[in-house]
Amino acid sequence: MGGCSVIRRCLLGGLLSFFLAIPAVAASISTELKEGEGLFAEALQGDKRAHRKAQKKFRAAERKHPGHPLVNAYLGALIALQGREALRPEEKRRLNDQALVKLDAALDAITKHRNDVVVVLKTKLVIAQTQVNLPPFFNRLVEGRKLVEELMADEFFSVMPARFQAAAYATAARYAEKQGHDEDYERYLSQVMGSAPASQDAEQARRLLKRLGGL
Repeated sequence: MGGCSVIRRCLLGGLLSFFLAIPAVAASISTELKEGEGLFAEALQGDKRAHRKAQKKFRAAERKHPGHPLVNAYLGALIALQGREALRPEEKRRLNDQALVKLDAALDAITKHRNDVVVVLKTKLVIAQTQVNLPPFFNRLVEGRKLVEELMADEFFSVMPARFQAAAYATAARYAEKQGHDEDYERYLSQVMGSAPASQDAEQARRLLKRLGGL
């Protein structure tokens, strides 16, 4: 199928862009999340200083709001980024194990925040986007794809900002690509284009579809 590195850039682009398009969450935590998300976006681009600052922000938020699903999701994503950069296999495994503890805790805590639609949807997307990039021996593809499909089937998904929807479709495309589901892969890439046609994500999806002969 090919195009793995390009769709990964599309996925990261979705991560970077959807933060700015999401409505505010509960006022008691929205400021901490906004600051942490900005640093997280920089960390995704390889800024190690921003990564350290993001972890510090989310650790502080964790102390003030223990068990908050979105805080745990971001911490898990940040630890997974460390795992991806680690050189020694045992260090990669240790960090990814730690990341999964946070991601699982985030998922378990969602039910306590089920009335906060933004928190629930954002948490699911961050978890799914993180799990799709974990090493294959963690066997999180089926679970992660189910999570992003639940997210896209949510009754409130259609009223979320276009960039959020595009990020979700890009994530679903990444899962489909990894699992060898060619038709789903092309369909999700088309939905990336349809949800935010003027975005960088859509342009990258368009290039991938051209390579596949879908445009």
